[in-house]
Amino acid sequence: MRKLVIAVLVLVVATLAGYFGVNAYAQNEAERQVTAVFGNLEAGGLKAGHGAVDFDLFARRLDVAGINLADTNGGGTTSIGRVTASGFSPPANGRVKAAKIEFSDIAFDGPSPFMAGMQTGYRIPLITIENYEGPERIAASSSEPWQLLLSFLESASAGSVSAPGFTITARTGTGEDATSSAFNYGPTRLSDIAGGKIAMMEIAASTFAITGKAPGTSAKGEIGRMTAKATDIGAMIALVDPERRAAATEFRTLYESIEAEGYKATFDNGLTQQWKQIALGKVAVRPAALPVDQLVAFSRRMQELQTKGEKAPPAETAAMLEALAGLYGAVELGAMRLDEMVLEQPGVTNATLKTLLIGGMKGGRIDTIAIEGFSGNDPSGKAVKLNRFVVNGLKPGELMQLGADAVINPAELNTTQHHLAVLRSLDGIEIEGIEAPIGPSPDDVVKLGTLQLSWGGFIGPVPSKMAASLRVSGPIAQLADDQPFSLMAASGATRADVAFDGGLNWSEADKTVTAAPLFVEIAGAFSASAKVTLTGVDKASFFSADEAEALNGALAANLGSLDITLTDAGIYEMKLKQVAKDQDATPEAVQQMTVGIAQIIAQQITSERPELERPAAAIVDFLSAPKGKLVLKITPKASLPLITVIQAANSDPVSLLDQVNIEATASR
Repeated sequence: MRKLVIAVLVLVVATLAGYFGVNAYAQNEAERQVTAVFGNLEAGGLKAGHGAVDFDLFARRLDVAGINLADTNGGGTTSIGRVTASGFSPPANGRVKAAKIEFSDIAFDGPSPFMAGMQTGYRIPLITIENYEGPERIAASSSEPWQLLLSFLESASAGSVSAPGFTITARTGTGEDATSSAFNYGPTRLSDIAGGKIAMMEIAASTFAITGKAPGTSAKGEIGRMTAKATDIGAMIALVDPERRAAATEFRTLYESIEAEGYKATFDNGLTQQWKQIALGKVAVRPAALPVDQLVAFSRRMQELQTKGEKAPPAETAAMLEALAGLYGAVELGAMRLDEMVLEQPGVTNATLKTLLIGGMKGGRIDTIAIEGFSGNDPSGKAVKLNRFVVNGLKPGELMQLGADAVINPAELNTTQHHLAVLRSLDGIEIEGIEAPIGPSPDDVVKLGTLQLSWGGFIGPVPSKMAASLRVSGPIAQLADDQPFSLMAASGATRADVAFDGGLNWSEADKTVTAAPLFVEIAGAFSASAKVTLTGVDKASFFSADEAEALNGALAANLGSLDITLTDAGIYEMKLKQVAKDQDATPEAVQQMTVGIAQIIAQQITSERPELERPAAAIVDFLSAPKGKLVLKITPKASLPLITVIQAANSDPVSLLDQVNIEATASR
């Protein structure tokens, strides 16, 4: 028994000795490796230091306290209170695994890498990484401290990364222009991280505060729960790392989607703005094409000039706009949608908006920008409504380039070439359902039913296809001195409904230009429509950006056909009543006199041109009673240049009758 006890004691002593010996060795090895890691950081341009290293082999836990990192080039400082890794396994094939890694008391202070003159600060009480796997050694990929975490995530995988919340602060400007902000984000979780990508990122409801000295610049607010899917950390690193950026020549997706469950901000002037839902589709960039260095340099230069109270020289402003112009071709966006906006400022404004939609952008072109369901009030408190406003096919990069050109040469703004270039930067606009007050009376409201403008098929700088449509209603009191509104006002009308449609199309095969539809209508008065075809069109001159050359090209074209339809919806009767009142006669007598004069003129014309008897009879028939419809079709007998038509119309209109065939019908 005594021998057994002695044997057990010897075994225990031997075991304890072995334990402490191995643990001491492991402790020394851990310290050596941690020191090596920090040596690599020093070599990467950082001043790096740490406190105590505590390693427990059997508990499989590593603690490193008091980590401090500083950019020797003034890029900022980072401190980490403690890093604890637990439940890890021995290195294998250059990789290590840990059940959990915790970073506590993380702080960063330094300049923003994205905006010159801005000082930023990050405070994160705790970051917890679960089911981590990564390389045995991590070397710094940059001297910027804030990139360490990104580099770490790109080279590792984890089941999740979470934080109970974090705070970001920013300060910019000086004196009266100084602004500071603080964003307090709620509990955050990143799930399924591998290959530099995060499958899901969720941030709980957050708050923010912005403070500025200028009125209306201070605000407090909140942001609802945010969710981002398929975030590519590697692509983000490529944006800020010059070497990686230059190598990334293909488009890379930053996010598949981002959503926020609402946003609200209240400003110090009483203005409140809020959105119920915000969603952004895929965001992709081609890093190598992004003018990051130029934009950063311009930002720093603008900050320097602002500090001095100076303005940038035109050449520098133009260069900045050109850099921004190149930005749009390097970015692709999915649709962005903001729902249910409320904007309130007591005694000033009250507005709501159902939806703001920005369609996808590819190749520097935004499909659509749409505002839907707006209602509010003007400065006097009267209601204003807008059902829908849409910009189609916007090319912001081209607008930026035009702006750069105009900065260098302001006279460009007033040239035809500049105006045509603006047209080329978008495909058209659509407006529906505007109601806006224009006077003190409740009836003094303009109602725009629709306004649609579109163009395309550019030949050089000039569009070869255009379309326009307008439906508008409004009071006629301010137009009562102009025809035909004076007639309508005299008949008791107080409002007018006006419609217009126009179009222009070029046919390459036929060398023809067709203006159709050409339609105008004033409800209760009349409508008129026309179709004009020009043949033998010289493409180069007709679609020239030079006004004189374009005019000569149009005048040299031949009249192919002209179709006209006139419909009387009351204007004839109004005119008869006006003339009757002026002549102290009856409308019936004025009409008989009008028809009689028309018959005399028709007889004079047809006596020399019998082929015009039917058209003349149709015109007389149209004038014989109100509410008639007259259809005319005019075709040249031979080649008839437009310049000839215009000259004859100004000097001898009757001579044109010998050069055209006229068909006419009248009906009711």
